[in-house]
Amino acid sequence: MDTLTVLEELDKPLPGITSFYDNSVDEIRIERIDPVRITGQSTLRWLLCTQEPLLPIYAFDEAVSTEDGIDKPEKSNLHSACRRLVKTDHYAGALVFAHPCVREHFIKVPMYNKSDCHLTAAERCVKMMINAASSVSRLSAAQIRFYWYAKLYWSLHYRGTSFNKLTDGSILSEECQNGFVRVRELQEGF
Repeated sequence: MDTLTVLEELDKPLPGITSFYDNSVDEIRIERIDPVRITGQSTLRWLLCTQEPLLPIYAFDEAVSTEDGIDKPEKSNLHSACRRLVKTDHYAGALVFAHPCVREHFIKVPMYNKSDCHLTAAERCVKMMINAASSVSRLSAAQIRFYWYAKLYWSLHYRGTSFNKLTDGSILSEECQNGFVRVRELQEGF
């Protein structure tokens, strides 16, 4: 076997792994308990577009839990909501995909396209910055960590969406549009 053939074989997914991932995506998508479904989807979207690990893992919990109606997830809830496609890297203390090929698979799933992942992150970042503006002194350490991530990367996530024009015809909610405009105005003041 020549080197090119070996590399092509190594690039192919393991037999059955694609159907396992597809089944996991379907299980998350049809989850009847909304908070579990939303937590699973948000977690996977965050992992696909995060610019740096949110450490400690509790800062990641803050990012996911800013979704309306979602209680702050526990580490075990994040794992089960994602159907064990994620794990905690015990050395770094960060939430990561269980294997690099999980990321490669999810990049190809339409529900987890780059624009939607960045939109999820941008919305969470803006919500955190708006909420923090009125209560900085009451933030926990994890909230402060996520606040600094949000402040640093919200615009990068926003630019990563295909919805980067804030118009009346945009799919962004009016609240989110107002949030983006408000954060942009606050940023211009500095």
